[in-house]
Amino acid sequence: MTLRKFFPAFGLSAMAAAVLGLAVAAAPQPAAAQGAGQPGKIGNADIGQTYGDWTGACETVPGGARECYIFQTVQQGQGGQPIMSLKVGTFLENNQPAILADLPTGIMIQPGAMFAVDGGQEARVPYQICTPGLCRAIVPLNDQMLSKMKAGASLNVSFVTAAGQKVSADASLSGFTAGWGSVSQ
Repeated sequence: MTLRKFFPAFGLSAMAAAVLGLAVAAAPQPAAAQGAGQPGKIGNADIGQTYGDWTGACETVPGGARECYIFQTVQQGQGGQPIMSLKVGTFLENNQPAILADLPTGIMIQPGAMFAVDGGQEARVPYQICTPGLCRAIVPLNDQMLSKMKAGASLNVSFVTAAGQKVSADASLSGFTAGWGSVSQ
């Protein structure tokens, strides 16, 4: 899904594109996405090489262009249920890098989602869309944040449940530098 084309005029086409993009994030992860390093396919996405805890993927977006990104599914606890999916690529206007974070539903919308590298300063971002299956936050990445992610060990993502409980999960940044290098060229 490309946000460059759909968010400026957020309408029915944008909603359809968002739902298609969410299907990729919610699909069961094949061996390649789990770190086996073998190419595969999830929905419209061609799964490529694994870089530490990140996996490269490319998909054809409306208009026929190929959009590439790296992704990671984060589980709650060791071997627990998936709690979020992160995609990092150039999804915004002018090819600006961003994280697309797909988080669970049943959350408080107003506080937004919070992101911090290695316990550093927390960046708070609003949710852009919620569907019955998940809520999406989009984090624009500047050079400073990308540098922190390349040098860091973990990206902490947190949100507040409808019951007022703060939930935090860490995404590994192992392999981020190599993975980002593969899709940002």
